[in-house]
Amino acid sequence: MSGCRRYPANAAEFGQPGTGRGEKAGAVPQVRLATLAECGTHALTAVTMGACTTGETTLARDLLPALDEGILVLAAATVAVAVSAVPPGRS
Repeated sequence: MSGCRRYPANAAEFGQPGTGRGEKAGAVPQVRLATLAECGTHALTAVTMGACTTGETTLARDLLPALDEGILVLAAATVAVAVSAVPPGRS
């Protein structure tokens, strides 16, 4: 997750989670990102983002159209299992 500018529109779009001290909202809205990156160059080839309450597996499905046939994908086990459950040809 990453913080973003403290604008009301950002808080409404991405969410502003509470703190561990029991406060209702943290200092800044937070956005969750999922990315595809090349291993050698570390270049980002695709990015998707959502509210801080959106799960990684949901965001990972949005990246499927960016994958070409024959590409090797390394992912955390929870993301790989959730994405592999998507039927071929559907994202």
